[in-house]
Amino acid sequence: MPALRAGADYAAQGAHKVLGSFTQSAYLHCQGEHDLDAIRDALRLVQSSSPSYLLMASLDVARYQCEQEEGQWEMAVRQVGQLRQRISQIDGVSAPGEEMLQVPGVVEYDPTRLVINVRELGITGFDAADWLRRECGILVEMADFQNLILILGPANDIEDMEKLYQALSSMAGACAGGSLSDRPLLPDPLQLPIPTQVLTPREAYFAPHTLVPWDAALVKPGAEV
Repeated sequence: MPALRAGADYAAQGAHKVLGSFTQSAYLHCQGEHDLDAIRDALRLVQSSSPSYLLMASLDVARYQCEQEEGQWEMAVRQVGQLRQRISQIDGVSAPGEEMLQVPGVVEYDPTRLVINVRELGITGFDAADWLRRECGILVEMADFQNLILILGPANDIEDMEKLYQALSSMAGACAGGSLSDRPLLPDPLQLPIPTQVLTPREAYFAPHTLVPWDAALVKPGAEV
């Protein structure tokens, strides 16, 4: 659920993560009757007096794309959905979609964020990311022990998606042939229980705190948020 819809007065959105603006650019969304001059004064305390007009221009272009080029985003969502289905047909590879909303703790789903699970190939997501970069010149957004994450959008065309599909097929073939990895399957991650909240993030941040050894931190609330 978007933060504003959940009742937040202000929400920062890193537009460079999912839109087309430059890295380090973001929007501050406001709703309700608030003193915008006070917000500007507060921002001046932490912002540079020489803002980057490149970043601001990129934010304006990203806003224009959202407002005037909605059809391109809709097409990208359809194309990524089709790619997700094709990837899931590769032996040892899966690309989960809306079914992830049924997983406990998952509250939202971004159709342009492509998650690719490589566990059944007997390699880690880090191995897969290294192979794709080295062999195919494909850079992923991030990886973990079981998954790759790529962010696709209107700037990616059919050729990009076909290149990714062929690269994943080749990687699966390399694993099947034993040329990439012969390690056993990694175990599933532990399903840790969600702890009971004893302080709000604000209370924890402003409370007196101290550094303790790792083994002494058990059952103690964390000051970092």
